[in-house]
Amino acid sequence: MKWEKAIAELETKMMRKFRLYLVISFLLILTVTAASHITYSAQEDKEAPWVLITRPAPSVTTVSGVYMIHARIDDNVGVVKIELWIDGDNVDIVTLSPPIKKSSLYKREWDTQAYPNGDYKITVNAQDAAGNSEFDNRWVRVVRPSWWQQIFAYMIVNPGIVAAIITAIIGPILVIIVKRRLGAGR
Repeated sequence: MKWEKAIAELETKMMRKFRLYLVISFLLILTVTAASHITYSAQEDKEAPWVLITRPAPSVTTVSGVYMIHARIDDNVGVVKIELWIDGDNVDIVTLSPPIKKSSLYKREWDTQAYPNGDYKITVNAQDAAGNSEFDNRWVRVVRPSWWQQIFAYMIVNPGIVAAIITAIIGPILVIIVKRRLGAGR
């Protein structure tokens, strides 16, 4: 019986090791297959991302102050990089990990105060994992308001300030006119 017990224990140990090797082999095959599929799909992707600048809209021709730029970006495999260019100068690079696959909204503030008045080309470029890229452009004119336009805009937004200024200027003038009229009537 000792002999049979020893053989049964040996078979049990060997079966455990065999099952362990089987599971490890299966996981290794699964990992290699998944990795080769990802590499293969990125190499076979011939479709460039889709890019559409939604702000400024095509009808917008002038911008000023801090202006928010929006772009819709989409790809069949996944966008890995988004770039914003203003008149040929790269002002923003966003690297995405993991890549975005569904339609996404890219947003970036542009401080036009750093740019002199003039025409500028806004370009948003998107690149996918396979290296395909696409872009969209918008032309805008930066118009920085003059000092008097800034004052006027401030007064429209703050009517209490306007009332205080009018009262401060016209009030003393009205007092002088009333005093003169009252003094002249004696």
